[in-house]
Amino acid sequence: MRAPARRTRRPVAAPIVWLLACTLAGCSLAPMPAPSAPARPVPEPLPEVGAESELSPGAARAEPTVTDTSRSLEESVLGEGGAPAGAAQPPPVTRPTGGLPPDGPSVLATAGPATAPNVAAALRLIEDGRQSLRQEQYDVALERFERSLSLDPNNPYGYYFLARLHFATRRYDQAVTFAGRAAALGSKLDPGWLGHAYELQGAAFEAVGRYADARTAYRNASSADPLNATARAGVARLEPKQPASH
Repeated sequence: MRAPARRTRRPVAAPIVWLLACTLAGCSLAPMPAPSAPARPVPEPLPEVGAESELSPGAARAEPTVTDTSRSLEESVLGEGGAPAGAAQPPPVTRPTGGLPPDGPSVLATAGPATAPNVAAALRLIEDGRQSLRQEQYDVALERFERSLSLDPNNPYGYYFLARLHFATRRYDQAVTFAGRAAALGSKLDPGWLGHAYELQGAAFEAVGRYADARTAYRNASSADPLNATARAGVARLEPKQPASH
């Protein structure tokens, strides 16, 4: 005899259970809240066709702005030379070096009642060019010095300041030539100016590495003006070092 088939109890649907519970509790029937659907992630908008992405390899990136504060902080940590603060710094490389001699007094002081008109005009041009040289107006200064020498070709001050101009613009060979010309006209110069002319020539020789010639020029400057301390220092600086005796 075949056994009767068992009925499978179906689970009571959620709405029926909720309805019975509300009936027994005496509550008013309200619509069952619909189950909330899980939130879906909002897709990011795709870039338009032809628009460049910010991170594309060819896109230009803004460079960070370096402020004064950040720069000073960096320098306080690394030091000016890039080494950490407090670290031992390598000794500076020292080589003989000269510089421009003092500017000297006004050349107009050398003019007097007996000065020829062309010489007086040349001195005025030299003084004018000298002021332009101080202001680094080199083209104006060059024009003034050359005009002064066209009026007075044997004016040592014109050659001297022309040499200063070429030294300031790092044309040392021309500075050597014009300083030597000024020194050759030394009979028209007082001892102080003659010493400056030789000193300037020595500084120009020294700048191009002709140390023996520079030493000779410094010696001439010291002989012309024994009070020229810079010339004496140049001679001492360029003296050959004597090997230590054992």
